[in-house]
Amino acid sequence: MSEDFDPALPGTLKVISAAMGLGIALLSGIVVFTYVTNARPATPEALRTVNVFTAITMGVALAAIILSEILWHALLKRAAAGAFAQKLAGAFIARMACREGAALLGCVTALLAAMSGVLRAYPAYWANLAPAVLFWSYLYLHWPTAENLKTEISEVLSAR
Repeated sequence: MSEDFDPALPGTLKVISAAMGLGIALLSGIVVFTYVTNARPATPEALRTVNVFTAITMGVALAAIILSEILWHALLKRAAAGAFAQKLAGAFIARMACREGAALLGCVTALLAAMSGVLRAYPAYWANLAPAVLFWSYLYLHWPTAENLKTEISEVLSAR
């Protein structure tokens, strides 16, 4: 495995990770801006809509985190059979993309709550940004340095 490890790969994955994290940060900033500038009162219909989206968001976030780890393990184990260097990036990006999707859905739900006045009336709906916080935490803990990647790969492959 270590002889197949491309030393340029962590740099590429860092750029992709930073772009994903900054995209979520930008959308979160739009949520805050909308919250600050929008004084619209919440309607019962808007509250029901945001409730449904919040429930969906939390379910999707949980499923995405679980799916991301299943994909990571499955793709790495398949990659170990051959062409490891080429498949590692795909496994890492697939894991990140699952989590980013949940973060995007959370941001969109929070934006919907801010635009409809629900977020101002019921601050508990800031919880819709929890998947974004989890995504940033994931990026922080799994930042793609060569050492981190080699450690994570060896943990997955040694569990076979």
